[in-house]
Amino acid sequence: MRNAPQDRELWQKLYYKYPKAYQRRRLEAIKFMWDGYKQVDVCERIGCDRKTLHKWIDLYLSGGFTSLLEPIQSN
Repeated sequence: MRNAPQDRELWQKLYYKYPKAYQRRRLEAIKFMWDGYKQVDVCERIGCDRKTLHKWIDLYLSGGFTSLLEPIQSN
């Protein structure tokens, strides 16, 4: 993940723009991955399972912050 595009200035703007906890957790997870934390450590810090983290990483890598921060759809 260290080789993924990193726009920390945009990250910070989005962190303050999106106050919902689930969006901030996703942003924090991506930042920890940028910083070189192991997936197991990110999961522990954020409080998510590995499958969820993989989903967030895939969202970010395929669609950037836009995909990562999409609202949760309820059924």
